[in-house]
Amino acid sequence: VCLLPAGRAAIEKAAPTHVEDVRRNFIDLLTPAELDMLAALNERVLHHLAEDDDSPAEDEPS
Repeated sequence: VCLLPAGRAAIEKAAPTHVEDVRRNFIDLLTPAELDMLAALNERVLHHLAEDDDSPAEDEPS
């Protein structure tokens, strides 16, 4: 995948509104305890993905 300059510009333009929407519609609705639990769940998933990341990249010959 290659991101062209116009695509990068579109992402950069949309990012502030996207971040605001995620915060307002998701993060702000959670309690501190729920945010802690979400962080713990994310860490578990990321750890699992890192351990399972031994497959070749799509653009690498197999």
